[in-house]
Amino acid sequence: MKELLKYLWKWKFKIFLGVLALLIVDLSQLFVPLVIRSAIDKLIEEVMNLKILFIHFLIIIFLALLTAFFRYFWRYFIMGSAREIEKEIREKLYKHLLSLDFYFYQRKKVGDIMAHSTNDLEAIRMSLGMGIVGAADFLIMFFFSLFFMLKISPSLTLYVLIPLPILSIIMLFFGSKIHNLFRKVQEGFSYLSEIAQEAFSGIKVIKAFVKEKEEEKIFYKGNELFFKRNMNLAYLWGAFMPLITLISGISLVLLIFIGGKKVILNEISLGSFVAFVSYIEFMIWPMMAIGWVTNIFQRGAASMDRINDLLREKPIIKNVQNPIKIKKLKGEIEVKNLTFYYPDNEKPILKKISFKINKGEKIGILGKIGSGKTTLVNLFLRIIEPPENTIFIDGIDIRKYNLEDLRKEIFLLPQEAIIFSGKIRENIAFTNPCAKEDEIIRAAIFAEIYDEINLFPDKFDTIVGERGITLSGGQKQRIALSRAFLINPSIFILDDALSQVDSETEEKIIKNLKEYLRDKTGIIISYRTSVLKNLDRIIVLVDGEIEDIGNHEELIKKDGFYKKVYEIQSALIEITK
Repeated sequence: MKELLKYLWKWKFKIFLGVLALLIVDLSQLFVPLVIRSAIDKLIEEVMNLKILFIHFLIIIFLALLTAFFRYFWRYFIMGSAREIEKEIREKLYKHLLSLDFYFYQRKKVGDIMAHSTNDLEAIRMSLGMGIVGAADFLIMFFFSLFFMLKISPSLTLYVLIPLPILSIIMLFFGSKIHNLFRKVQEGFSYLSEIAQEAFSGIKVIKAFVKEKEEEKIFYKGNELFFKRNMNLAYLWGAFMPLITLISGISLVLLIFIGGKKVILNEISLGSFVAFVSYIEFMIWPMMAIGWVTNIFQRGAASMDRINDLLREKPIIKNVQNPIKIKKLKGEIEVKNLTFYYPDNEKPILKKISFKINKGEKIGILGKIGSGKTTLVNLFLRIIEPPENTIFIDGIDIRKYNLEDLRKEIFLLPQEAIIFSGKIRENIAFTNPCAKEDEIIRAAIFAEIYDEINLFPDKFDTIVGERGITLSGGQKQRIALSRAFLINPSIFILDDALSQVDSETEEKIIKNLKEYLRDKTGIIISYRTSVLKNLDRIIVLVDGEIEDIGNHEELIKKDGFYKKVYEIQSALIEITK
């Protein structure tokens, strides 16, 4: 709740105006029973005439118009402020999520993050919008109704307020339980979102292996858990509201019995009794609303607590104090005695790796699956953090460089081509949104995708769908590759990024890359020796260790892993001829 109050304080002026408007609305409603009391008493006393009746009528119409007019303003100021706070928290959360590193996303599921961005933010908005309205309404209606009731009959007021202390006891009992149960409900929604997200992302695989029934069972279990947690909250809430209503009913019963007696004994007028009934009804809503408001605030507090758990996460990978700014890297890379472990993994993925890549040199990396190739290049960009004094670029430990500058100077095209929903043009221009039309076309030509784009009905304006679902694997890889040609990095890394491209197209791309990489340091990870054979040197990784380094001619003369791969691929080429 403290966190929620901080946001409320920031928008205090608007909220104050909203509460002021709400005060006018409530007071306008609270004066209506006094007008009705006056009218009834005048009718009984037989002093009522059409003129006086018409004046009472006009007063009620005026109060109704006043209520309608200021109701708009409390909604504008209070609900508008709640929307502004929701927007601010959403932007803060998104910015923070972008700052977190690989290690966070390795252990946190996407569905859980999405639940924070939807359900939790909605609960916070409700608590800061309708929650404040309900709380203010309670205070205004309760205390002003109490004031008018005391003016009418202090003794009758005391009788009808007897049940209220019980309300405080109920509030204390139910408040924390609602908070805890709602947190569990939100966690259940996160789990359910993650199941659905994974299923929809992998829909092709699910259908290819006819796994729809299995996925239905997994979703059923998650949905059942979510349902049970919601029902537990509903059972508690279901008990809570009738108790509040019961207390309200007791007050009304006491009023009818004791108040009716006072009317008979002429201790209060009939008009005062009718007004008193109206004020009790005005008080019944606050008494019921306090439960509703408590529920809303507890939900908002639980959701704010969950969002704060995310906001408290700190990136492991960050800049050192006074990092070195980069204008332009030369592109010389040196790895010294690098041994790397993933967190909670006792076995190292890379063991005592040492090599040097000269400025402008083109290096290949070949190795078995799981030999650490991708890990190695991710360390160059500090996507995962290397040990201190193990990786140097231009003679300086990469941990000392400004992180943003370092990543701008190194282009990495990963194994999985990431394509965003939207137009092909936007996907190509992802690395340079200001790129001109001729630059985008040139990039597509270099990536050997231009002719295929022109076959689409809308050409570069074709919508590719989420994750590029309308594109083939090879088309995705080439669109992702075309992004490189719109920037000018010092170091260029391809991580098996042409694996789904046919051999003929691959040769054309490699030829284009030679021209593009003329003055750049290049690292190409591939399992195809045809891609690696014309590079300056090739690093062979086996089980996280360097087995050998040399050019194609040198490596095929040795009886090592590279030679075995080369011979197998050569034999396959012969068979397919």
